[in-house]
Amino acid sequence: MIVEKSKAAGRRRARVLAMLTGAVLFGSGRCLGQSTWVAGTGNWFTPGNWTFGAVPSASRAAYIDNGGTAQISSGKAIAQYLMIGYMPSDSGSVTMSGGTLAINSGLEWVGSLGVGTFNQTGGLNTTGALYLGGRGTFGPQPDLYNLQGGTLEATTINFYTGTLSLAGGTLAYGTFTQYYGTTVGTNSATNILQQGILILGAGGFGNTYNLGGGTLVCPTIDVNAGGTFYYDNGNASFTGTTINQNGGSVIWNAEVLSGTDVPFYELTGIPNYNYTSGAFTVNFEELGNGSNSSYTQTYGTNAPGQELDVGMTSGDTGTYTLTGTGVLTATEYVGKGGNGTFNQTGGVNNATYLFVGASILGLPQPGPCAYYLQAGTLAVGSGGATVSNTSTFLQTGGVLTFPTFSQSGGSVTLTSLSLGAGGNGTTYDLTGGTLSCPTITISSGGEFTESGGSLSATTLSGNFTQNGGTATIGQITGIGNLTINGGQTALASNGGVSQVGSLTISGSGTLDIANNSLFITYGSGSDPITTIAGYIATGYNGGAWNGPGIISSVALTPTNGLYYGVGYADGKDDVVAGLTSGQIEVKYTLLGDANLDGLVNGVDFNILAANFNQSITGWDQGDFNYDGLVNATDFNELAANFNQGVSGADVSAGDVAALDTFAVANGLSLPTSSVPEPATGSVTLLTGLGLISRRRRRIGR
Repeated sequence: MIVEKSKAAGRRRARVLAMLTGAVLFGSGRCLGQSTWVAGTGNWFTPGNWTFGAVPSASRAAYIDNGGTAQISSGKAIAQYLMIGYMPSDSGSVTMSGGTLAINSGLEWVGSLGVGTFNQTGGLNTTGALYLGGRGTFGPQPDLYNLQGGTLEATTINFYTGTLSLAGGTLAYGTFTQYYGTTVGTNSATNILQQGILILGAGGFGNTYNLGGGTLVCPTIDVNAGGTFYYDNGNASFTGTTINQNGGSVIWNAEVLSGTDVPFYELTGIPNYNYTSGAFTVNFEELGNGSNSSYTQTYGTNAPGQELDVGMTSGDTGTYTLTGTGVLTATEYVGKGGNGTFNQTGGVNNATYLFVGASILGLPQPGPCAYYLQAGTLAVGSGGATVSNTSTFLQTGGVLTFPTFSQSGGSVTLTSLSLGAGGNGTTYDLTGGTLSCPTITISSGGEFTESGGSLSATTLSGNFTQNGGTATIGQITGIGNLTINGGQTALASNGGVSQVGSLTISGSGTLDIANNSLFITYGSGSDPITTIAGYIATGYNGGAWNGPGIISSVALTPTNGLYYGVGYADGKDDVVAGLTSGQIEVKYTLLGDANLDGLVNGVDFNILAANFNQSITGWDQGDFNYDGLVNATDFNELAANFNQGVSGADVSAGDVAALDTFAVANGLSLPTSSVPEPATGSVTLLTGLGLISRRRRRIGR
């Protein structure tokens, strides 16, 4: 009956074991060889106690799952692997008082899914991996490894459920990982609890103890060179009073910070933490988790292993202040689900990642969050900086460096921004919120892209790409490429002269030059004058100045009773003084100012007259309303502003006479005008040209 049960269980054992361990222990889905205990209590070496009379060997696995007990008191017992209490309804045990148990494949499992017990009072049990208890997803089991004497050697110990009782003997291991269950030691146990002490590293037989769950009962832990003690204080329980760290590494999973310059090992809750040397690391440092809290670092180094969370839970506020000579190195969330504030007035913050106001992992959207950089250095690492939601990043001093800066919301204010070679960053991606920065320099290798939000800068140099949002720039310098695929770039009023190497506008993109001028220095490349003229024509939009392309919001309304437009000229036309070949000038100027000198006089009239009644596209050829013709409409535009300019035009009597003659010759109605006084060379157009300005029919307005 027992034999038949064991045979039937073979295949399912193979499948479940492979699933649990991830190890390839079977071929073609079947066990290569196994022996199953069929006796009650008996000697391991008696063939009749095993199925088929086969004692386990280096190539045969051993299963004890019928409720019986295998005894080892002498000799050397060998098994490919050992399973005690295999399936949920199974149980079994091993009692070892002497001899040796050697597991060939290195897998020994006491209570995988069923109930297993291993009582050792002597001898040597050696294995590569010892598993105690089933995996947590299968629920706890009353499994037990009771070490009272002898030696247990394991490269790794994986403790899932049950109890590891160390009442004596010696335990030697490389890595001990505890997920659930309870580890209990007494003063008579050696090594792991030698005289009630867990010794890790030099002087001990174990190097690493990972307490990820369950309970460790041990009065004292010594961590020496080469040793590591990890404690997940959120899921596990350590009952002890003293930790002596003389090297090695101690890792605390999470702590809530508070106070000023508290040594982090004092936050563990251990009454006696005696620190001499080594590394103490808190994986997760939290402020504002369950209550409001703040921490000030003025010196020393703080390097949480995983994250620093400032403002962790909704409704709670966390504040971190870095000042003095303090050094902080971490992945940092300022506002992860609560309200976070980071004040930096000194020190160095090496933020591997910096998130300000970033809601992640399904946490609630954080409340008001802010990073204030007043002094010191904020060096953002490879993860870059992210500002989102309604957060604030305000720099009034200090040094900021980063590879990438992503802004999808909030408000960012920087003292300066330099991207590319020799700069403080590489890439800035603005998709929302507002960015204010006096000076933006984009050099080789740098990139600034705006797809949303609002940018405000006094000067900008280098390549700038806009796909959406708005940008207000006082002056653009250098010969970078200005690309506007959407949104609007506006030159601030009275910003003066700007310059770019190329200008590309597509889609709904708009460039508003206001009352400024823009030089496009295309050099020896293809002349883009036709494209530029097209941008201005679509922006003009019949006089509404609201189309895509190049516009002037200032030209929409008269200034001092005079009408303005967006003039342009190609250096190849040799019309504008000082404008060289390979250059285009775009300028807010008076209608009729063909040569862009700010005056409307005889020079401009002569240009119009030479091209009158011809299909010509070009402001510097007399086409002032961008319709591809030089005709009466353009003449009226010029005549209305004749003798006007930035300092008051000084036209001659001959200019006025020529204008009158041209009007008569071409059937253009022009009121009589006076002739300048020869003595002064001044001219007063009594009612003539002034009346044209008031009475002429406005075409397309």
